[in-house]
Amino acid sequence: MKVLIGIPAHNEQQNIDKTVAFLAKTYPSYHILVISSGSTDMTDDIVRRILKQHSNVDLIAEPERRGKTFALTKLLLRLNDGYDVMIYLGADNIPEEGAIDKLLYRLSSDENVGLVGGRPVPLNDPNTLAGWMTHLIWSVHHEISVHEPKVSGELCAIKAGMIYEAPPTIINDDAYLQFIVQMKGYTVSYEPSAVVYLLGPATVKDFFNQRYRVTVGHYQVESFLGAKLPTTYATRDVRIAWKVRKRVGIFKEGSWFLFFLIVSGLLVAKALIDFHIRRKLPYKWKAVASTKKLTD
Repeated sequence: MKVLIGIPAHNEQQNIDKTVAFLAKTYPSYHILVISSGSTDMTDDIVRRILKQHSNVDLIAEPERRGKTFALTKLLLRLNDGYDVMIYLGADNIPEEGAIDKLLYRLSSDENVGLVGGRPVPLNDPNTLAGWMTHLIWSVHHEISVHEPKVSGELCAIKAGMIYEAPPTIINDDAYLQFIVQMKGYTVSYEPSAVVYLLGPATVKDFFNQRYRVTVGHYQVESFLGAKLPTTYATRDVRIAWKVRKRVGIFKEGSWFLFFLIVSGLLVAKALIDFHIRRKLPYKWKAVASTKKLTD
């Protein structure tokens, strides 16, 4: 297969060196394209240094930040202009060795599969409140995705011909990709052994802000496409969350879980008001600083 690795980026100087260098060295026959959207830090310089060492790396540096979906559309256009598959991942994510191969195998082994997602695993300390909640969110996603695949933009693979562009104000690009692929009659799959590492929010405030944006994105996609993600059924999600929680002592688990429910309720209420009443769409969001410091 002719493979494109697409990476949207904005001010990712703390992680992009590790991500792009690893991919360039591990997959020399794949074309790696970084779309840096309005980066004001050293992101562009770091990628330019890497591409001098690796001929399979390319950079498009946009002077203005236009949102992640603009970058996705550029990547989709490139995908459909001579490639078979695109691996799509964030610049602040590190795939486990072999993860991309597992995604490609799943795509190539079933012609009905148009999109396959990997398993995001946070590196946060679960003994802190924000870290515990971050692990909880991704554990719930994993548990549900095993039975009802929900693809994450942290790491996924999509075949050419599935989709050619995305609306510029879409917040949850991964949810949009999933629904379009399904609407075309193709299967969306989940590969739990294709692990990608990320750093979730390190503070409760950052957790709230990040999950709020994602929740607004859920309402947007539901309104736009009339579809509902498998991870947005509250009663089932709460039941699964209690089942898969990290064990940190029954008192902590109980009080932290109650706090998690309160925070979740507040952010859902704010997202509902902002989307349905205020018509607020945070498709260009302020980066959560505490998610940009992956460990070595």
